[in-house]
Amino acid sequence: MTIHTDATMHAGLFEGDERAELALDPARLAHVHVARGSAHVNGPPQAGDGARLEREQRLVLDHCRDADVIVFDLAR
Repeated sequence: MTIHTDATMHAGLFEGDERAELALDPARLAHVHVARGSAHVNGPPQAGDGARLEREQRLVLDHCRDADVIVFDLAR
């Protein structure tokens, strides 16, 4: 897939109660989309199926249950 912008995409499949961490650049934005299943994104879930992270140094996904997760690392 070609993305014509300063962005990186990460994807993960989490079958059981798994945990993953990703270092983030606080000068950039991160958008996390839980496409299937459930996951906590830097803490307990909020309403909706996505999260926008600003000024964060680390993304922590935990309490994942049969989750397909996509993370976009975006320029501001």
